[in-house]
Amino acid sequence: MYKQECYKIFTRKSLYLTFLLFIFFMLLPDGSHSIRQTSTYQSLYDEWRGPLTATEIDMANERLMKLEEQVDREMAEADELEGVFPKSIEDQAAHSVYVSVIQAGENINWFEARKENLRDKAFHPTETAYQAEVAQMEFELLQQLNEPIGFYQTTTWSSTVDFINTLGFIFLTVLIILGLAPVFADEHSQKVASLIVSTKFGKTKVAFAKIFASITYIGVLFVSLHVINVLIEISKFGRFVDGTVPLQNLYLFIQSPFSLTIWQYYALALGIQLLASLMIGLLVLFLSIITRHAMLTFFISGTIIGTPVLFRQLGLDQQLIQHMTQFSYAELMRVKGLVDQFIVFRLLGQPILYPYLLIAVFLLIASLNVLLIYWQYRNQQIVN
Repeated sequence: MYKQECYKIFTRKSLYLTFLLFIFFMLLPDGSHSIRQTSTYQSLYDEWRGPLTATEIDMANERLMKLEEQVDREMAEADELEGVFPKSIEDQAAHSVYVSVIQAGENINWFEARKENLRDKAFHPTETAYQAEVAQMEFELLQQLNEPIGFYQTTTWSSTVDFINTLGFIFLTVLIILGLAPVFADEHSQKVASLIVSTKFGKTKVAFAKIFASITYIGVLFVSLHVINVLIEISKFGRFVDGTVPLQNLYLFIQSPFSLTIWQYYALALGIQLLASLMIGLLVLFLSIITRHAMLTFFISGTIIGTPVLFRQLGLDQQLIQHMTQFSYAELMRVKGLVDQFIVFRLLGQPILYPYLLIAVFLLIASLNVLLIYWQYRNQQIVN
């Protein structure tokens, strides 16, 4: 029975066409960092790589100023516009390295100022006890980050990690809804629901077979999409390097207070997104039973998942809408919002970190979904 349910899902041609279309979008060029793959850049990278001192940052500033003055002179002598980006590969590589080092220095200063501000809040007499406790919690997390920002080559990691938050989230969600919306609804459209209901144990076995087949589909889809993405990123930007450096070296996570390396975050993000995919799958299965129509299931699922994303894009900042956005399937699926900044919620008078609370809430929702699927399927009435 399980094999039969898997066969029903995996033989839908529309899934393969949609999957191939998404792969085509992933293959589209999105800007190359060829300068970073040159021997000149690699030589400079080896020279500057690692945590940065104030002396090194000042040196990078001086060298950048000299390089820009040299470029301006060359442009003036050639009777061209001033300030044109360096033409030679060597100058382009140097410019890229110096700018990156200087930016890292600015981030280091911002990080230290943030810790100082939190220290003041934690012990400032005008702060409430709860605000002081929250500030101290964040300060202690930041204290665990020892020299989190430096100069590293994280282009491949950055693009791969960002895929989880952007295209990966969208593609997975669409394919899950498209693949699972007909799972229960098709029984009614194919006029076999009454046959299943009439059997003594058929409903229970079929329900669990459909759930396990759906989980299998999600697992295969998830692994395939991310493996293909990793191969594409390597072909575009080269091999993965500097995966053991702190997460804060990725621009999207510069404000993250969590002590994670890049590869640790990537592994964690994959795990959370797989969990979110399964939870979305359970939601779709439940709606498939209720609506008894695959197309209706598709639109209702898309509305539930997509509405908070729309609210975020519109910049609506009402408290209720913010909570809807933060505690949504989309936010769990994107993962980034769980760790890119420090967010706490007050629960029974105690500050609770947002990622822990969000995952706990959706584990509860998923458990209820499983029970509702089983109960609804066993007790459904067949209307001819």
